[in-house]
Amino acid sequence: MENKMRKVTYSPFAHGGNSVNKAMLDVIIALVPVILASIIFFRMSSILVLLTTTASAVTFEYISRLILKRYNSCQDLSAVVTGLILGLTLPPNTPLLLAILGSLISIVIVKQLFGGIGNNIFNPAATGRAFLLIAFSVPLTKWVNPITPTYIDATTSATPLSLVKTVMLNIKGGDFEAARTAYNLISADAWNLIKLLFTGEVAGSLGETSALAIIIGLIYLIVKKRIHTEIVASYVISAFVVAAILSFTYDLGPLFPLISILAGGLLFGAVFMATDWVTSPMTKKGRIIFGIGLGILTIIIRTFSNFPEGVVFSIIIMNMATPLIDRHSGNKIFGKVKVKSNEKK
Repeated sequence: MENKMRKVTYSPFAHGGNSVNKAMLDVIIALVPVILASIIFFRMSSILVLLTTTASAVTFEYISRLILKRYNSCQDLSAVVTGLILGLTLPPNTPLLLAILGSLISIVIVKQLFGGIGNNIFNPAATGRAFLLIAFSVPLTKWVNPITPTYIDATTSATPLSLVKTVMLNIKGGDFEAARTAYNLISADAWNLIKLLFTGEVAGSLGETSALAIIIGLIYLIVKKRIHTEIVASYVISAFVVAAILSFTYDLGPLFPLISILAGGLLFGAVFMATDWVTSPMTKKGRIIFGIGLGILTIIIRTFSNFPEGVVFSIIIMNMATPLIDRHSGNKIFGKVKVKSNEKK
């Protein structure tokens, strides 16, 4: 019998066919409904902002990798995903120079200086958005009505979240009667507002207005098994519970928690930012804790801070807590014996 020699290589010996490129492509496909909704409601403004953030993100990725003498990682599409998500968190009338600056912070500072994909401790898009909001709060909090081309006739408008923030500010100031009065203005046509929040025909950031488009993207990610549903579910449920407690405490009505969930970037952040594989916990229990922390922090920041939105800040804070959560939420190791030291003190 002939003895054939076989070459033995390092493990793993089999590959499931998955790759960063394929995973990022699925995220881009999931973002398509959100992108289309933003274009329908904000037209050319949406196209300009998204093209600017995406193109600048890829450019900064290429240049930074070249300077740092690392292999070209642009083909893995992670920079495209970061650029699209960043663009979708911005208002439609964002100055394009600020959009480029946001991409610079996200790609170079948050991602590449930490070692590239898989090494960043903060979500790049969330950090870039938070930086722009803190440094340039005035242009980043100006909103326009949907289906109004901003380059022709920009019409400033209050977002549903800013109306909710008015209620929260009155609660923060201790004027509970004013809070109820402000909420009555919202609840006067609450069901119509909820319908508009679901379809997307409201003022707001490009990717946060249409809950329907976000849910379609979520379903696609679940089908492709690209997302941990524990984070999304625990985030939304905990935020709803905290908003319900506020509603019950200050007599704000039964629809206040639902409006709090649909308004602002909570759903978009829960689906496309909080579930980032690199910056979220690895265990199921850890992801539930992570989501609960996000929901509580989002409503607290919305209520007691000077910013109308708390999503990106809560994501950054919980990103910092991820290593601690992983450490204390891991599976118990059976058979582990604690070795006592024989050294004399």
